[in-house]
Amino acid sequence: MNENHERKIQEAIPSVDYFHEMLRLARAYRKKDPHSAMLYCRRALEAIVHHLTNVKFPEHEISNTHLAKRISNLDLESPNPFFSVNRMTSSWIHWSPEKDRDFSEIDKCIRLITKILNTEFDYSIGKKSDDLAILDYGLGYFYHNLPRYSRDSRWFFS
Repeated sequence: MNENHERKIQEAIPSVDYFHEMLRLARAYRKKDPHSAMLYCRRALEAIVHHLTNVKFPEHEISNTHLAKRISNLDLESPNPFFSVNRMTSSWIHWSPEKDRDFSEIDKCIRLITKILNTEFDYSIGKKSDDLAILDYGLGYFYHNLPRYSRDSRWFFS
């Protein structure tokens, strides 16, 4: 493998932190904008599949085949979470009447992406995958969204 090709592959491989950021955004948007949350889950899945494909087949160019076929080509030990996220997010990223949406799929999809990251990358993101931690938004966001009476710094830092 030539040096330029190897560098190109390394630049094209998203990092686990990048997957975590998309998962964090999916969590943040799940109630405010569920379509965006599902789009972040889909993008995380696509980036994970891209990464795993580059790792398993570094000599081959990534083709524009359908995501399900690329998942199949990976010959994963447990492909079901991948296929489930693919199926769930597909229906959300294409327009259809809102009455057909199952909003419980959002949290399920977020849990599956978390499971994929934990399984494939041995990367623990937290035990409560469907709850946002204070640090997901930063302490400032948490402090500014407390009820006014709770902002008393004596209470906050005690």
